[in-house]
Order: sequence, then C-alpha cells, then structure tokens
Amino acid sequence: MNLIEFFKSQFGIPASVIFIGSLLVCLGALWAAREALQNERKLNEKNEQIAELTIKNLQLSEENKKLIENSLAELTGGQSWAYLDVGVRTKKGIMPTSGIVLICVGKHPLTDARITIMKREKNDESGGQTFVGVAKYELPVIKPVSLANSNLLGTWNLQGTDDIVFLVNIETRNVSIEQAIYFKRDADNNWLMGTKVQRHVPLGNGGFRPEILLERFDHGFATDGLRWPGMFN
Repeated sequence: MNLIEFFKSQFGIPASVIFIGSLLVCLGALWAAREALQNERKLNEKNEQIAELTIKNLQLSEENKKLIENSLAELTGGQSWAYLDVGVRTKKGIMPTSGIVLICVGKHPLTDARITIMKREKNDESGGQTFVGVAKYELPVIKPVSLANSNLLGTWNLQGTDDIVFLVNIETRNVSIEQAIYFKRDADNNWLMGTKVQRHVPLGNGGFRPEILLERFDHGFATDGLRWPGMFN
C-alpha cells in the first residue's frame, strides 16, 4: 500500500486530496525558491562582470587621460619654467665675461620663447628705477638642460660699477616668467650673484598672483640694503 492509498483508507478521499494539494504546493514553493536562488546567482555574476568592466573602463580612461595630458604638456611645456644663470663660477666668484645660460626646469620643453634682458641704468634716491633693453632672443624650443644640451645665449658683461642689476622677462606658450638678477662685488672685488624668479598664477576672479619659483644667492652675497626691481620687493 502506498502513501496515498494509506491516507484514503485512514482519512477518506477529501483529506487525501487536501494532503496531495499541500504536497504539490510545497513542491512548487521549493521549485520557486530554487529558481529564485539560481536567478540571484546569475544576477550576482552579471553584476560582478559589470563591475569588472567598469573598473577596466575607468583604468583605460585614466590611461587615456594621462596620454592626453602628456601630449598637451609636450606641446605647451606643462609645468616647466625657465630662468637665466651664469655659465662659469669659480671658487672666488663669477668671471666678468661669463656666459648667459638659459635653464629649463621641468621634464617638458618650452616652446615659442621670447626673452628680453634689461639693465638698470638709473636708481633714484626717490625710489625710481630705470631699465633699458640690452638683448632680445627668440627661441622655438627650450629643452631641459643636460650634459649633452645647454642653452647658451650670450655673455654677461660685468664691468665698471659695484652693483649691476638685470630684469629678465621670459614669455613662452604656457608661462610668463620675471627674473631679477643682482650682481655685486664682495670685499675681495669678486663678482657674486643673487637672483629671484617668479611667475604669475591665474586666479578664479580673472586676476593673477605672483608665485616665487626661485631665490638663490651665491655664498658670501650680502642681501642687506639691496634695491630689487619693484615687483620683487
């Protein structure tokens, strides 16, 4: 005797029908739960695949962004900047006819450079200063200086007075640089150099603020009582 016949003999046909219906309901619920679990697993797998693809796309986007930024920096110079220095320094100081060396700071070359060098001719007691142009240079590219590459422009002519002051403006495609160069003699009559370099950083309101890029003074260079060009005071 099977289970259904047993229920018929013990409880009658109605109870047996109820039992069979309940059994089918339970089986249906088990099947539905199994299907829901399988669907949830498939959905989780799809979500994991989507997450992996999203991460890969973000990584590719970041790589593409870096490639684009690097390409633009190669064209514009990026965050690179430049200043003038002297070519030869000895233990005693700077040679009077030392070369004018153009230094590019950064990993990208600067392009479309225009360099103007002015010399202070007048220093009034009232505070006025007069500068006259002494040299201009136009360079299509300024490469970062290395042992195999130096940007030699000309020669500093340090003669006569005790103090010689130059004002330099360097304009490139990406940056505008101002530099003050102060040459003075020490107690042993040797030339020493002090320099200040700054650029103008744009502000959100359309204005600019000066950013100091470099302040450097040769050993023994006395900074007291110096009169720098107005924008460097």
